[in-house]
Amino acid sequence: MTHPLRVLLVDDDEDDYVLLRSLIAKSEAVHIDLGWTARFDDALTSMGRREYDAYLVDYQLGPRTGLELLEMAITAGCHDPVILLTGHKDRELDAAALRAGAVDFISKQELSAPLLDRSIRYAVERAAGARLAAALREQKETAQVRERLLGIVGHDLRNPLASISTAAHVLALDCALPVDQRRHIGRTILSSTERMSRIIGDLLDFTRARLGAGIPVDPADIDVFDVVRSVIDEVRVAHPGRTVFVHTDGDGRVFWDPQRIGQVVSNLVGNALAHGDADAPVTVGVLGSETGLTISVHNRGTPISAERATTLFDPFQRGSADALTPASEGLGLGLYIVKEIVAGHGGRVTVESSAENGTTFAAIMPRTSKTLGRSIPSTIS
Repeated sequence: MTHPLRVLLVDDDEDDYVLLRSLIAKSEAVHIDLGWTARFDDALTSMGRREYDAYLVDYQLGPRTGLELLEMAITAGCHDPVILLTGHKDRELDAAALRAGAVDFISKQELSAPLLDRSIRYAVERAAGARLAAALREQKETAQVRERLLGIVGHDLRNPLASISTAAHVLALDCALPVDQRRHIGRTILSSTERMSRIIGDLLDFTRARLGAGIPVDPADIDVFDVVRSVIDEVRVAHPGRTVFVHTDGDGRVFWDPQRIGQVVSNLVGNALAHGDADAPVTVGVLGSETGLTISVHNRGTPISAERATTLFDPFQRGSADALTPASEGLGLGLYIVKEIVAGHGGRVTVESSAENGTTFAAIMPRTSKTLGRSIPSTIS
């Protein structure tokens, strides 16, 4: 290593800082800039901001411990190497430190310039290697996603484009078509353009989620019961031969994004219609409690296997249906987008499936401080 390494010592004993500074000054392999703080909170802030290449953390920090600091720092997103220091040898503590995420454990009784130098250098080198490996894995996954995405989009956009092209040729060749045929062609063009619009919308949402910003949410004070009923009315029009029940209970006033929540309901119901028993109803339930709401969608049909359930919410799962379309027409992003939207509202999505009880997807989301409170009676429509 040719550049100086920035290392922070977290220790409430200044004498230890003086000792370590003198040992580090003897290093011949690499130049180390040693910082020092005795404050737990300051160290946590520095680790969260990733201000140093490595951290030397004393086990005993007043009323708190270095293990606590390490665990809290990892939770805050710090993955820079941490070396735990202690005043005595302790195998159990050594094992606990490594389990918590420390890269090394040094007894102060054994401290020496070569040991400290080697431990810091190896810790930083291992961390750099791990970051490189993670970057290569991410690069490979991105290439695979790009390749898969191009293949799916090329296939799924080609079909509606072909329908539009055929309809346009028919209209161009015969302007005197009967009214019924013109209406049929018009519905075909409209259906194809709507399908292409859904595909493009899903791709935009997927891209936003993959870039790390998440799917944007624009919340407002709404009655989610009204949103759900409006979506189900559209579903019933699109699927006149299917039965969809809606059950609401409790308080439906929330501070959510009505368009995104409508998308969640539409995707989940579309999924249930595509994969559920065609002769059995789909039941949508919205239950409001003091702290949040649960939107559930239940259907009868072939149960989801435990193995399949582990990947249901991953992108490009072609077994999941996009809103109001058969499974084969979607990109396989429907449930992935549901998960991302629900996460954007601070919630989570669950699935339970068995031959006896059917399949139930549930989106569980909290209310916010801006939620308007009023009681809404239970209804079934």
